[in-house]
Amino acid sequence: MTSSNKRTNSTNPTEIGAGTKVEGRVAGEENLSVLGHVLGKIEIVGTVDVADGGIVEADVQATRVVVSGVLVGNVTATEALIIEATGRVVGELTAPTLRIAQGAQYAGRLDVGRMETKTESTPKDEVSQDLPAPVELDEKRRERDRPVTKRVLVKKRA
Repeated sequence: MTSSNKRTNSTNPTEIGAGTKVEGRVAGEENLSVLGHVLGKIEIVGTVDVADGGIVEADVQATRVVVSGVLVGNVTATEALIIEATGRVVGELTAPTLRIAQGAQYAGRLDVGRMETKTESTPKDEVSQDLPAPVELDEKRRERDRPVTKRVLVKKRA
C-alpha cells in the first residue's frame, strides 16, 4: 500500500458495536469508538471514544480519550482526556489536558500537565513561571467543606 492510500486517524472510526465484546489487545492507527465491551488493553494512535453505553475494562493508551460511558483502567492520553457528563471512570489518569464535565464521575489518581521530560535541570525561576500560583482556601470554604459528625443518643424503652 502506498503512503497516499494509507488510512491513518481517519474521520470514520473503527467501531466496536453495542452487542460486541472484545477480549485482548486492541491496537491501531485509526480512531476507535467503543459502543460495546472491551476487556484487556487498548493502544491507539488517534482518539478512543467510549460512547454512552460502552464499557471498557482495560488500560488505554491513545492520543486523545473521550469517555461518555464506563472506563475502568489506567489511561494515558498524549494530548487530552475528556470525561463527559455521562462518563464514569475508575483508574489512574495521565494527560497534559483534562476536562471533566459536570455530572461526570471519577475515582482514582490524576497526573495532569506537561508530559515532556527534560534531561537537564531547569532553573528555579523557569519552574516558578510555568506553575500557577498556589490557591488558598478561605476560612468559610474550609468550614463549609468540613465533614459533619453528629452524635445520637438512643435510649431503650422499658
